[in-house]
Amino acid sequence: MASESAIAFGKSPKKAMGSVTAAADAVVDHLASPGGGFDTLRDRTDPNQIEAIDLVRVSLLGKAIDPWSCLWLLSDDGRWLTAETLARVPTDVRLGVPHLNAAFRCGDLLTLLRDSAGLGQAQATRLIAAKRPLLCAIDDKGIRHALEAPRDKNCWRRWKSALDGDLLAKVEKVRTLAAEDDPFAAELSSLRILDIAIRAKASRS
Repeated sequence: MASESAIAFGKSPKKAMGSVTAAADAVVDHLASPGGGFDTLRDRTDPNQIEAIDLVRVSLLGKAIDPWSCLWLLSDDGRWLTAETLARVPTDVRLGVPHLNAAFRCGDLLTLLRDSAGLGQAQATRLIAAKRPLLCAIDDKGIRHALEAPRDKNCWRRWKSALDGDLLAKVEKVRTLAAEDDPFAAELSSLRILDIAIRAKASRS
């Protein structure tokens, strides 16, 4: 098993997300952009089923899922296999809160999306984050670069290690401030707020 230092981000998310004001502005800007549909369309889907609208949601982040992968995900086999796994992961489980098998099942889904749907790490984790935003973070080149992290199987373990009380308190301040301009910000998970803020700061650097 990897040591705690081995699974830490090279740059702390607390530093990488910038100031509370800048992070809140980034959240509001995101929700007003096409990419905001990734989050705002969440309630139009069955949380235990990957549907066509989920594929659209992922595409709103900037890159569409490969057509062959879409066909498998929407096929009878694809829908059944992904639904069976999602049904074993409660929608209200948060990363860092102990729950028997929830993280393992997300790992199973990641493997399924890679091996059967042919998705890469970025698209697979975007799709899982779309269905379980409280538990799973997006892991792609942009976020790894911003946090100085390698591409490996420990992406969610790094986030679990990083989510301490200080970071979550800062995220809550960002959520509250952003919600003054866009009430939907109050519904975003901590992982989503961090993702949005970190990407925005990195784009300004």
